[in-house]
Amino acid sequence: MEQKQRHVSGRREGKLPLSVKLCYGAGSFAKAVQGLAISVYLLYFYTNALGIRPGLAANIVFWGRIWDIVNDPLVGFAVDRTHSAGGRCRSYLVRYAVPAGVVLAACFMAPELSGTATVVWVTVVYLLQSLTSTLTQIPLNTLMGRLTVDREERAQLNQIGLFISLAGNYIVTAYTLPLVSLAGGGDVRRGFLWVGAAFGLAYALSYLIVAWGTRGYEQGSEQPAQGARERHPMHLGALLRNRVWLCVNGLYLFFMVAITMESSAMVYYYQYVFQDIGLLASYSKVSTVSSLLVFLALPVLVKFLGNSGVLAVGAASYVAGHLLRFALQDGSMPVLAAGWVFGSLGLSLISSTIILNIFDAKVYGEWKTGVRHDALLMSGFTLSTKVGMAFGSAVVGWLLDLKPFTEQIAVQLPEVNQLFFLLNTLAPAVMVGVSLVLAFPVMCNEKQLPQMKQEISLRGGQGVDHT
Repeated sequence: MEQKQRHVSGRREGKLPLSVKLCYGAGSFAKAVQGLAISVYLLYFYTNALGIRPGLAANIVFWGRIWDIVNDPLVGFAVDRTHSAGGRCRSYLVRYAVPAGVVLAACFMAPELSGTATVVWVTVVYLLQSLTSTLTQIPLNTLMGRLTVDREERAQLNQIGLFISLAGNYIVTAYTLPLVSLAGGGDVRRGFLWVGAAFGLAYALSYLIVAWGTRGYEQGSEQPAQGARERHPMHLGALLRNRVWLCVNGLYLFFMVAITMESSAMVYYYQYVFQDIGLLASYSKVSTVSSLLVFLALPVLVKFLGNSGVLAVGAASYVAGHLLRFALQDGSMPVLAAGWVFGSLGLSLISSTIILNIFDAKVYGEWKTGVRHDALLMSGFTLSTKVGMAFGSAVVGWLLDLKPFTEQIAVQLPEVNQLFFLLNTLAPAVMVGVSLVLAFPVMCNEKQLPQMKQEISLRGGQGVDHT
């Protein structure tokens, strides 16, 4: 046993094989598929395929995500106290990858039921989807820190995952509605059934690839020695004293509200205002190329600006792109394209460094409190993602319910179209602009990281992170 532990520890301190990094990156593909399927198309599916009123659909999405306020910390706490010879994080991926995929597929299918029964069905399925995604995404995010303690290796894991996620981003954004039309033969409901099944299959297979490809590389989580007692207090107080962690999660919460608000309204915007749903594919191409450029330049950007500096620049670029579109009223294709470029660059810069800033916040938390609970800390990141998605999607539905929006008609009233315009330009710019304020404490913390790490190391406590 001692020899095995030294072997695993050596792997964590050395370089990970490329095959392990690629397999871990498959999880980013799964997150991209699930995240975009839910944030871009679920509200549209509820209103235009099932005929649920926008306000009611918004309430389903909102309260489903609020449920995550309970289950995310509990799952994080459970992961931290799990013991498995194969790795505490991998064990969750093995158990819950398939159930999570099945439930994601079920989100886009509904039996022929009465109006009330349909609402009950989609509500129950959505709550299950929130829980099963938590049971896979928190272990996946935590697994990065358990595969290696080397900061450069973590950055490479993150970068490879970002590249792989581009495939999910492009496919889901550009091809979902064309595939719905093709598979359904004009029946939107039937089309989403088949496309939803593809979403679920991709999600489950991706997480199984992660579990298979990282076997033997996660730090062991064996049972404590016989007679030993191990305490696992929740330590919520320690989390709340971690101001850097609070700022990073607060910033990402505002960001997720912004991009989910835009994504949820985007389908309606291009369908009803521009009368061209093909613009989704054009946006996806611009976004993919912009993201690719960011991911290629990321090591250099992080070296000169730091994780938090890249985060702040990303927020500023996102705001600039959307304010440009608002000021020029999306009056021409070049204006729209320029806004897409700046917005996509900003989105990619934030998405590519947010988890690295979470790991930096972990160092501050351990320095400040002496407490380290990796999965519980990561559950806050997952929670801010889901709560942001809840408010972002729900706001679109609630506002549509206040306007004379009519499902499944070719042309909406001008006031409805104006709402779609604002939800795609000014509203997300304001939300991300507010989040910029929270970037400054994070930037100040990053400058102090070397000293904090040195002090933590001098304490000689177990579980010290030397990243």
